Amino acid sequence: MNLLLALFVAGVVLDALQAAFLRFATTKQYGYASLVSFFMTIVGYGVFYSILESLNQGHVHNLLAYALGGSVGTFFALKLKQS
Repeated sequence: MNLLLALFVAGVVLDALQAAFLRFATTKQYGYASLVSFFMTIVGYGVFYSILESLNQGHVHNLLAYALGGSVGTFFALKLKQS
């Protein structure tokens, strides 16, 4: 259960990082965009490794938890941008 929650939160965080990256890149704040890109890579590959390990054990629900977190993160990133 802890891994499900962690993957869900990672999905939300990764989408928030992607929104921040796009905001920094489009406003030509390249240093910040590079720093965010670094964290996106760390989180992304950590999640990728974790999901691959869990899929080897037949735990498809971990992938679904990450995907759900990503969709929630996208929703909030788009809602915050409208405000």
